[in-house]
This record gives sequence, C-alpha cells and structure tokens, in this order.
Amino acid sequence: MKAGASQTLSTGIGLGLHIAALFILGVYVTIAGSAKRNTWFTIGVIFAVIAMLD
Repeated sequence: MKAGASQTLSTGIGLGLHIAALFILGVYVTIAGSAKRNTWFTIGVIFAVIAMLD
C-alpha cells in the first residue's frame, strides 16, 4: 500500500513531531518534579480510562 506522500513531506512531519515531543517532554519533566505530581498522575489515569472506554 502506498501513502502517496513525498519524502520531503514525510521528513518535515517527522521533524515537526520531534520538536513537539521535545516540548512535551519539557512539560512532563516540570510536572514530574513538582509537588503536585500525584494530582497530575490521577488526572492522567482518569483520561486513560476514558480513552479506553471509547
């Protein structure tokens, strides 16, 4: 099966996703090192359960 996308497009999407992942990792590290990490963990579990129910 062919996706029909060029190599340039694929490379650009990959680069954009890497930059987004770096930003998200920075947010995660900030939250994981904070005093409210258990609250954020609970929120994450609730969202994960909701996602699995859909």
